[in-house]
Amino acid sequence: MLEQHGKPQLEGGSDIAVNLDSIGDKLRAVYAGYLETHESLPDDFKERLNNFYSTLNAYQNKAKQGGTITAADLEAYQKYGEELILELQRLSDYAFLA
Repeated sequence: MLEQHGKPQLEGGSDIAVNLDSIGDKLRAVYAGYLETHESLPDDFKERLNNFYSTLNAYQNKAKQGGTITAADLEAYQKYGEELILELQRLSDYAFLA
């Protein structure tokens, strides 16, 4: 069962909203650090970042409406967010060295 106490839940009782906010917060923090030393992102990365946040908003809306998000979907989304964070850190390091 994925729902408890009227809030969308994952297996193990994890609150989906907390997990989604955590992913977005980490990426926002790395992005803010990147913008301290760069004017803008490469266009292809900007597009992927926009897709990431569009998906985040869709998941959050689904969770608010009492829908369920599978643990597998959330895990894939978290992995994608972590990949974006690592790539953004590499872009930042590369530009710093150049």
